[in-house]
Amino acid sequence: MPETVEGILFYSPSTIESYLLKNKPNQVAYCIGETTAKEARKHFKEVKVANIPDMESVIDLVNESYK
Repeated sequence: MPETVEGILFYSPSTIESYLLKNKPNQVAYCIGETTAKEARKHFKEVKVANIPDMESVIDLVNESYK
């Protein structure tokens, strides 16, 4: 992943595991729910969790970060 990427959206713990096989956890992890966030907190310094566990809420969470 290029260094210019500031955040990654994760929808399951397994996607975090796959991401980390070839990438460093230098970005913000935007997570769909608490189970995914629990795994992300093991690796990422900054983890944000959507209020409602659906894709639209994760996108809203990202948008809030850039207002």
